[in-house]
Amino acid sequence: MPDNAREDDRRDMMTEMDILKHVGRHPNVVSLVGACTLDEPLFVVIEFVEGGDLRDLLLKSRMSRNKWASSSYENLRSRLNERQLLFLALGVARGMAHLEEKQCIHRDLAARNVLVGLGLVAKVADFGLARHVTTDGLYIVSAQTKLPWKWMAPESLRGLYTTKSDVWSFGVVLWEIATLGETPYPNEVSIMKLLQHLIDGHRMSKPPYCDEEIYKLMLECWQLDPATRPSFKEIERTLKKLLEEAYRTYVNVSPVEDEIAV
Repeated sequence: MPDNAREDDRRDMMTEMDILKHVGRHPNVVSLVGACTLDEPLFVVIEFVEGGDLRDLLLKSRMSRNKWASSSYENLRSRLNERQLLFLALGVARGMAHLEEKQCIHRDLAARNVLVGLGLVAKVADFGLARHVTTDGLYIVSAQTKLPWKWMAPESLRGLYTTKSDVWSFGVVLWEIATLGETPYPNEVSIMKLLQHLIDGHRMSKPPYCDEEIYKLMLECWQLDPATRPSFKEIERTLKKLLEEAYRTYVNVSPVEDEIAV
């Protein structure tokens, strides 16, 4: 960190470092390598992940279905196959299940904040907004921090966070994966309008070519009552089962492509 950094920036960096220390190492979470906090300048070293962020990977994987197709995601297919997309989603779920176990709320889960390493290993990253919660599992925002409102649960739009708020955001990440990096709620322009839209029961529609079971999982993540949303462990089990089923279909139908280890 440069010597002329603002005190707020220094405090945020120290908070992120403390969160990473608390979370510890996991294959699907970006790791803290080391830090120097005794002398100036302040250094924090984070694991290098080769493949960049998930949203960028999804956008780069896009291919038009035909030369007359528009650039809209409805007319696109991906260089990544179904199993690879499921594998990426499963990696994010496994990383978030680890955070859930550590009682850590990420608060900014989105495809742009997931890094992708060798072998398409997804790693949850960017812990700038993350917090370690108390025994009641709640975190209340009092400061006016800039927040990623299109990824946020209805209760979080009101300033209340739990691990189930991250589950809602994970549903949006699934939607991002299914649309190959599209921005959610493209027609929503204000927080209050989006909040009312969600309270009224409206949800993003099923993306074209999205598996029914994946969309069902999205809707479970987007339950208005946080208590009725699945845990990340449950999400992990669901995605693992879907990936195993996709693998069996692949073995029976197309034994030519390379396989991903689960």
